Amino acid sequence: MTTTRSAGGDAPAPPRPSGRRLLLRVAWDVLVPIAVYYGLRAADVSVFVALLAGAVLPALTTAVRWLRTRSLEGIAGFIAGTMLLGVAAALVSGSLGGS
Repeated sequence: MTTTRSAGGDAPAPPRPSGRRLLLRVAWDVLVPIAVYYGLRAADVSVFVALLAGAVLPALTTAVRWLRTRSLEGIAGFIAGTMLLGVAAALVSGSLGGS
């Protein structure tokens, strides 16, 4: 079995995820956090809490990936960062209440 080398030639390149695995990753990192946010907002939970709750899964995915491989999970990191920026914006604007 041959291994694919990265551009630097030092370490093998990580295997490419299959289509199904990639789809599950996108669902976990993108769709679930968005569904959590909108579900909580529909239940009249504050913007602050809904954004924090939605950011938990992608932040956790990013942290676990970092601890295992010392590489960042792009999609999960982007979603977590976006939601955490939303939290910061809600704090600055003072729109922490319900609807």
